[in-house]
Amino acid sequence: MIRDAALMVISKATTTTTRQRGRIAAGSRWLRTGTHWSMWAALAVSGVLLGTISAGWTPSPRVIAAQGLMPVFSLVGCVAAIRAMIKRDAGAVLLGSWVLVGSLWHLGPAMLAESAPRWVAGAPQIRVHSINLNRNNPDVAPAFAAARKSNADVVILLEYVSRFDSELKASGLLDRYPTMVRDSHTDTDVLLTNLPVVRTEVAHAGGRPYPIAAVMAGGREVTVAGVHPQSPYQFSTLSRWTENTSGIATALQGAESAIAVGDFNSTLWNRPFRELLDAGFVDASEYLGEGLVRTWGPRPVGPLGNLDLLGIDHAISKGALVPLHFATSYVHGSDHRSISATFAVRPVTSSWSARIVRANGSCFLSQAPPGVFG
Repeated sequence: MIRDAALMVISKATTTTTRQRGRIAAGSRWLRTGTHWSMWAALAVSGVLLGTISAGWTPSPRVIAAQGLMPVFSLVGCVAAIRAMIKRDAGAVLLGSWVLVGSLWHLGPAMLAESAPRWVAGAPQIRVHSINLNRNNPDVAPAFAAARKSNADVVILLEYVSRFDSELKASGLLDRYPTMVRDSHTDTDVLLTNLPVVRTEVAHAGGRPYPIAAVMAGGREVTVAGVHPQSPYQFSTLSRWTENTSGIATALQGAESAIAVGDFNSTLWNRPFRELLDAGFVDASEYLGEGLVRTWGPRPVGPLGNLDLLGIDHAISKGALVPLHFATSYVHGSDHRSISATFAVRPVTSSWSARIVRANGSCFLSQAPPGVFG
């Protein structure tokens, strides 16, 4: 009797253990299968996204936003690529190699700082500060106070509306920045500066008004524009987004040295913005190896504040300018961070340079074209 009972207990225990092992094995199979397909999904999404960026394809608002989140997708894709290599999955390794190479190709320039030329040491500087106020901001006084503390030479106020006039006057900004550039007929962006002004205008290029001031900095004329192209938030705005962004280059095409600063509604990996860089402009954050900075996110979420997702605020330059510093800061009541950028201005040298020209065995001094020896 006792022996039979013992055998029965052992039999039940063995059966229970076998069932438990079966459940564990089944769970492991499901986990392996899920991990396998998750790896493929991550590689596929990252690979396709990198393909759209490489091809300059911006077919929809969602694709444009996803391109802006490329660093996140690339990180996930690279982790999946490493796992594929460990597992020696041939197909996944091939796709993973594309993800790794593509990620390095597109992210590398944003994370690696350029070497500044020697002349920047001790060179004159120009500092710009841009704030997207948010036209629905109930209290812009803190934003104006921050602009005053920035000690910038040029301040750009985006999404400025006429109801902000009284607070702007009370802020003291107009005392510090006596020159204002603004389209008085519409609620639009505002440019303020305290530098000597050569000329000002509101340029309408690409279907968008841009306040522009040509100022003197370090003895050189520098043209500064406040920019805010249309947001590509729906299909009907995509063409205007592209036209507005290309209009920035048009508005500044006659300037030898220029800065465009503001809310571009584009990240480093969106085609219209890349076309500006291909046209000769330099993005300050990318030049300084800070291209992954994020400046926009949903409105404040509880005590955490804004959830910054995309880097769509930029300061770009061309000509005799080199970025020295780029920073962002919180703006009360806005879904954007403000940006500040400092540029070195290449000193102007005399156009008369001792250049020896040999003609028929004789030597004489010739006037060099401006900038040849500068």
